[in-house]
Amino acid sequence: NKGNNYRVYFWDGSYGLSKSNNIEKAKLLSEIPAKKNTRAEGLPILQETNESYRILVVYDGIAEGNPTIFEIYK
Repeated sequence: NKGNNYRVYFWDGSYGLSKSNNIEKAKLLSEIPAKKNTRAEGLPILQETNESYRILVVYDGIAEGNPTIFEIYK
């Protein structure tokens, strides 16, 4: 969480992210708004197209996780 947003990255898993220099290999896809007094807890991909991902974000600290769908572009 950076400020009022969460950053969503694409990582293909072909290299480790344990070293700080490898984070540059992950691609920033989008920033999504953070909800007040919560933490994003889960992020499954619901659908993938050639242009985008449709994701579901659930939160810790809010009633029933307040599931929210976002479309983020590749």
